[in-house]
Amino acid sequence: MRRTNEHASAEAGAGRAAVLRIILAGALLLGGAVLAAYGAVLNRKAVVVERQVQPPPRVEFQWPPVFPQPPLVERVLVLQSEPQLIREVSVGGLTRTAEGELQRTYSGDSPARCPT
Repeated sequence: MRRTNEHASAEAGAGRAAVLRIILAGALLLGGAVLAAYGAVLNRKAVVVERQVQPPPRVEFQWPPVFPQPPLVERVLVLQSEPQLIREVSVGGLTRTAEGELQRTYSGDSPARCPT
């Protein structure tokens, strides 16, 4: 039995559609991998970190007397990668301020696990 032109063109169209679906799926997977790599390696966000600064040493014999000052707090912006941000958010170490900045909620070592 011979194939007609209609059957041949229908089979060719189905083959092209399958190839296009495979190419589209591959392009989407590749695009997702590129975006994930960008987020993990190149994307950095600024995080506000408060550090305590020691006041200058007190002079002993000064009049009027100088009372002890509380430690001064210095606000510093630190760039952190996306995986570090995700880890700190998951343990409750980051919060967003009223100004829209990311701020670290602890000083020193990070919390060991999620407080909840």
